[in-house]
Amino acid sequence: MRLNDEKKILKLLESFTKGYGAEVPMSLYNYVLPLYCYEGVDYPSCTHLGALLRGFIKQDHHFMETFGKDYKSYESLISKALSMAFIHKTMHFDVHDGDLYASFVEMSEDDDPKAYALGTLFKGYDEIGIRELLARCVSRIVFLQTKSLGEDMDLSRFSDFCDITYYDYMDQEHLLEAIRQANIVITNKNLFTKEIIDACLSLKLICLTATGTNNVDLAYAKEKGIKVCNVSGYSTDAVAQLTIGMALDLNLHIHDYDTYVKSGQYAKDGQFSYFKLPFHSFSHLTWGIVGLGHIGRKVASVATALGAQVVYTSVSGVKRHESYPCLDFDRLLEISDIISIHCPLTEKTRHLFDEDAFEKMKSSAILINVARGPIVDEEALAKALNGNQLAAAGLDVFEEEPLPLNSPLYQADPHKLLLSPHAGWASVEARSLLCDEVYENITAYMDGIDRNIVNN
Repeated sequence: MRLNDEKKILKLLESFTKGYGAEVPMSLYNYVLPLYCYEGVDYPSCTHLGALLRGFIKQDHHFMETFGKDYKSYESLISKALSMAFIHKTMHFDVHDGDLYASFVEMSEDDDPKAYALGTLFKGYDEIGIRELLARCVSRIVFLQTKSLGEDMDLSRFSDFCDITYYDYMDQEHLLEAIRQANIVITNKNLFTKEIIDACLSLKLICLTATGTNNVDLAYAKEKGIKVCNVSGYSTDAVAQLTIGMALDLNLHIHDYDTYVKSGQYAKDGQFSYFKLPFHSFSHLTWGIVGLGHIGRKVASVATALGAQVVYTSVSGVKRHESYPCLDFDRLLEISDIISIHCPLTEKTRHLFDEDAFEKMKSSAILINVARGPIVDEEALAKALNGNQLAAAGLDVFEEEPLPLNSPLYQADPHKLLLSPHAGWASVEARSLLCDEVYENITAYMDGIDRNIVNN
């Protein structure tokens, strides 16, 4: 759609000004017609100017090129329309801090709905803000390690962004080559050190497809003006579910019973039941939780429903929940029959579970780690299991991932050790929510909104 009627143009600018709700920086008027004449996006459905611009870009990945041409072609028409308003004194012009602003002396009740809606979306912006918004909306995005989300995940929504490159896998050696020109990087495990950050001069946002941020130098990223966002809470149900599953399996010896029956030994023994692997009712067990965050609280609620007596310890020193007794770490080790780990990895929690900790635990205790691998000293754990200091352990995370073939865990009694390949977080629903949240983090950034930023 083209406009060349100066009166019509002036009417649109009037409606825009009314929607803007204040004196309008004169330079903003040059954006009105190029956007007004661009069709195909439902203005009323857009709650933010960034959403409108992203709608245009989704519709036409060459939008910026088209917009630039229209901006230049309409510039003289808008200038003539404003000059006519100045001559007829239908507009008031004023200067604030060296910048020219305009408003209409009188405004009619007959508004152009589209121009008015555009004005409301522009509210609060000046030209610098608009240019920054446009630049963000056409950010060059690099999506690393897409396979880490699972091949069954639908990532097609990310194609809404006009410039995005995908990599199934990305090792550290080839990282810089892939992201050197990127404005936004989506990553899971790649390390963003000072050296990497310094080499990425265009980088503005690092989106983590995870909760943990240990792989990014957050302070240095902030110093360089790079925002880092994560996603939290997406896997609470899934991780809690695996925790409970491991506890049930290890307490009830489910996999051992399964092997016993399938091997034919059950038939050979001739007994209707089997008592050589005794288990205990949860109502007679104490469940110790290390870290009562979202996942820890979820596990606590399920453990309570199963009848267990729940206690917890806070590695940060903050007592978060008065519904459960808070014990010091050593006391929790001494009295707990099941201990599950749900705290973050810090220098304080690295090898929190070491030889000394295992010596303080009950020999009948079960340890479950679904948090971060290095919280448990794996060599000490293998020694404790083989020395009957612990009854069993379940691990979903490891000091090095994937678990190397020379890990001491392979030397532990396999009947006492249950391992899963860092899969506790990865329910279909959790991974889908994670993708949704990463997408929303990016669109929020493009809209100039901080969302899940961890290095403010």
